[in-house]
Amino acid sequence: MSPCPQVPHVPKSPGPLVFPTPHTLHPTPLPKLWTPQSEKNPRNLPFDSPPIAEP
Repeated sequence: MSPCPQVPHVPKSPGPLVFPTPHTLHPTPLPKLWTPQSEKNPRNLPFDSPPIAEP
C-alpha cells in the first residue's frame, strides 16, 4: 500500500496531459457546444442554417 496511490495506466508527464479532441480527429470545424441538434445534423451544418429535407 503506497501512501500516494496513483492511476497505474496514466504515466507521470512533465507537461499537461493531451487528450484527443474533435479538432485533432476531424479536419472540419465542429460546433462549440454540443446539443441534441448535432445528432440530427449529420452534415455538420451551422445551427443557424435551415434544416435540410431528407429525400
